[in-house]
Amino acid sequence: MNLAFGYVRRSSYKQQENNSVEIQKAYIQELAKRKNVSVPEEFIYVEDVTSAYAKRAKQRKELMRLKNMMIERGIDKVIFYEESRMDRTGYSFVLDFYRPLQDHFPNLEVYSTTSDTPFDPSDFRTKITLLLYRQESEIKSERAIASLTSFLNNEEKLRPGSKCPYGYELVNKKLLPNEDADIVTFIYYLQSWGLSMQKIAAVLNDASIPSPSGKVWRSSSIEAILKNKVYTGTLTWNVHKGKEPKLYEFNDFSEPLIDDFLIKLITANTKLQKKYGRLDTPFIFLNKLFCRQCNEKLLTQNGSTTGEGKKYYYQYFVSANHVTIN
Repeated sequence: MNLAFGYVRRSSYKQQENNSVEIQKAYIQELAKRKNVSVPEEFIYVEDVTSAYAKRAKQRKELMRLKNMMIERGIDKVIFYEESRMDRTGYSFVLDFYRPLQDHFPNLEVYSTTSDTPFDPSDFRTKITLLLYRQESEIKSERAIASLTSFLNNEEKLRPGSKCPYGYELVNKKLLPNEDADIVTFIYYLQSWGLSMQKIAAVLNDASIPSPSGKVWRSSSIEAILKNKVYTGTLTWNVHKGKEPKLYEFNDFSEPLIDDFLIKLITANTKLQKKYGRLDTPFIFLNKLFCRQCNEKLLTQNGSTTGEGKKYYYQYFVSANHVTIN
């Protein structure tokens, strides 16, 4: 029996709550029987929580993996669950998936479970179908944007459904501090003393404090927290879709974890570091000393070493033109 691949796409988190994947697989297997081909379970690629409207075909990882595997295995048949699983842009599926495969397989057969005949991008009905799916997605997108903007402008200050920021929990669509709130405050406190993001991550890891993902802290996770205005009580929400992307910002939206004084202290320290260099350094006079002979800024030289289990510190300020200064 001939082999074929299958492709399933689930476009949103809401579809995780229903049997969308199982239904699509069942329809694929039903068409496979009619076409006298076999689609093993491991030959069905599942693209989870991925929009075919927001992402063109080449940006969908599983679809591209499927294309590469078809070429690698020399299998020229694949079955989709209706054209909406293929594409909602109206064009990218043909350009990024179908045409490249045609270059490898002159007898390429791409099926949708809505028809027993192979997918033909030049067919007038196929073009109309893809355009209709695109139009449907555009209408849904506009409605979603209108609903979201209306929700954000509500006087009740309710947070739209989304991932809850570290240090908070979402109760009745309102942010309330949880047991991790003190960790957030501690991170800002450490930065107010001039510690770098890498040093802050090291401090938290040494204390065996799990990161938001439950793993080790990295400078990127520290940066994400320090740049999030939500910890000062401000909600920022960027609506990316639509003809005119809009940034919404609401002050006093939730209970702040960081006060204004700490923010001002961090801002002042940031300005100092831009002018004089980092503060978390053993060279406390970094960028502050100059050679009295040539008036050039002194450089640093760290000759510290370890011997017999003991650390020896040899840290110098040096002039590029004159003798070393201890």
